Amino acid sequence: MNSQRLRNVLVRLERELKNWEKSERSEMRFAVDSKKCAELCKAIGTPQKRMRCIHIAGSKGKGSVAALVGAALSAMGKRVGVLSSPHVTSITERIRLSPHLQPVADDDLAIALETALLYKVPGASWFDVMVASSLQALCTAHCQWAVVECGLGGRLDSTNVLNAKLCALTTVELEHTEVLGDTVEKIATEKAAIASNNGILVISKSAVPIAARRAAIRVARNRGARKVILAPDLRLKNMLSFSPSNLGTAWILLALILKSKKRSLHLLRKPQVLKTAQNALPGRQQWLGPRLLLDVAHTPESVRTLASSLRGRKVVALISLAPDKDVERFVLAVKTHIAPILTIVIPLQCNDQKAERQAHLLQGAFHCGTSVLLLQDLEAGLTAAAKFAIAEDSEKNFSPLHSTVVAVFGSFALTSQVLNGNILDHNIIKRLNTS
Repeated sequence: MNSQRLRNVLVRLERELKNWEKSERSEMRFAVDSKKCAELCKAIGTPQKRMRCIHIAGSKGKGSVAALVGAALSAMGKRVGVLSSPHVTSITERIRLSPHLQPVADDDLAIALETALLYKVPGASWFDVMVASSLQALCTAHCQWAVVECGLGGRLDSTNVLNAKLCALTTVELEHTEVLGDTVEKIATEKAAIASNNGILVISKSAVPIAARRAAIRVARNRGARKVILAPDLRLKNMLSFSPSNLGTAWILLALILKSKKRSLHLLRKPQVLKTAQNALPGRQQWLGPRLLLDVAHTPESVRTLASSLRGRKVVALISLAPDKDVERFVLAVKTHIAPILTIVIPLQCNDQKAERQAHLLQGAFHCGTSVLLLQDLEAGLTAAAKFAIAEDSEKNFSPLHSTVVAVFGSFALTSQVLNGNILDHNIIKRLNTS
């Protein structure tokens, strides 16, 4: 539980400011830009200008790339802060500090938020204040580097106050179409607008489709970027939990900082970099026992990455998907790459019409060619999944490496519910992990 001081200021934030993370996203396109955050940052002393900044956009993978780059810089002895969103268990996860990329202290975040709230910027949102406060917290911690993940999109995002000279685009997929546009070209145009004059934009060659890549390059050049670099995939034996495209993007970003691909590769291979990066990513391929896997995968690309941890295993999938996600493409990826023997769908929120409608759409999409159940909440879903997995293996002599796994994925909110609840203490979950 957070400190009383932090809880108090968070209540004030929710009461006084618009929180788009909890609101109807379709209104965002005409309601947000980075100007309000820029005003706030100016009022508190332009913290973004007191550090070297790396700015990362993408439909998926930006958190992983930020964690890898932050961990590597920390291993070099640099004072580093990594800003990401959303959080899984505590809001302090949005600000992580070297040397181990641990979350910022509760009261340090509270002080930064209190300071930002002293300045009344009309129209500033919850996220504007959070970004400005987070940058101030990094300065207070004497960070030399800020590795910052975009919230949503890029051009209009609060984080686009950075004017970072080193930026990256990790993936482009059809997501948040009501805000970013209904084609990958339009979405890439929004995301690539973090590129700055005389800066460098690194684009994943494999994870950004050709049409989107062309649009991103055009935007970067129009904004005066001096160089656009296509990052190749990179595979490292000690980092199988990270996708080759994310590793490749992190490798090139570090190579630009170190002015050496060889030194960058050597740095990424260090065990401490892997450990630090993984610790900074709760809910990413996180094993909660030998037969329960938790992941925030919610796009086709992230489903493919998740599948790499499940090869050779039978899977019972427990899924909940946010209402703004593409059901058909997500379901196709799950069927193709994970092929669960049973899929259990639950609404992301109980008694929420949009969440329940999305759950019914998921159930319908899975219905063709696979067994699927629609249940009403996480406890019922996890209980049913665990019972099915136990029964599936009850008469078979499987080794632990080949027993049926329960994989819980589809959203940050679902991951948060699992980690914040006491569901893992239930007898059926204990039986699953000990049978």
